[in-house]
Amino acid sequence: DRGQDGSHRFASSLTDLSESIRLDPENAVAHASRGSTWMSRAEREAATGVDPAASFDRAIADFGEAISRNPSDVATRNNRGNLLRARGDAEAARGEDPRATYGKAIADFDAAIEGNPRSSKAYYNRGVARLQMAAAQAKRGIDRTESYERVIADLGVALSINPGLTQVYVARGNALRGMAELEAASGKDPRGTYDRAIADFGEAM
Repeated sequence: DRGQDGSHRFASSLTDLSESIRLDPENAVAHASRGSTWMSRAEREAATGVDPAASFDRAIADFGEAISRNPSDVATRNNRGNLLRARGDAEAARGEDPRATYGKAIADFDAAIEGNPRSSKAYYNRGVARLQMAAAQAKRGIDRTESYERVIADLGVALSINPGLTQVYVARGNALRGMAELEAASGKDPRGTYDRAIADFGEAM
């Protein structure tokens, strides 16, 4: 059974990594690897209809332990930021205020960019987190113009580093569409911004 094989594989990996950490608690790589294993398990759980919250929490905790031992680990910053962003999405789906959690995700992506200014992934991830922050602001009647501007700037940098990332065009198109809606609501002519959004969606096709 594939499900059982997968569960056994995760359990075996977690056992081995936990033993590595027991023998060397300061091993940042082992903490990061166990966090990645918890993250993979959570993604599998989510795909099969199992609540992944506990696995996500354990992954975030392990990534935190890794970062405390190696603050310059860009990949782990990105991983924890993505998990925090996913937690923010879950909070939003439950009707809670996710802005603080999105803020923590953005802080991780800030650190990832500081560690590697050429990481298109980190710029994309931060742009998406800021786009979700804008959605949370919109639900609370908070002006999100600055959030959209930062999204568009981040995604522009991501594309300048790697023009082949089609998902970046989609995210920037959504930000531009949001910006155009704000322009229309304030009495400005939004047609130029809508045209830019349409062009981005076209690039993604």
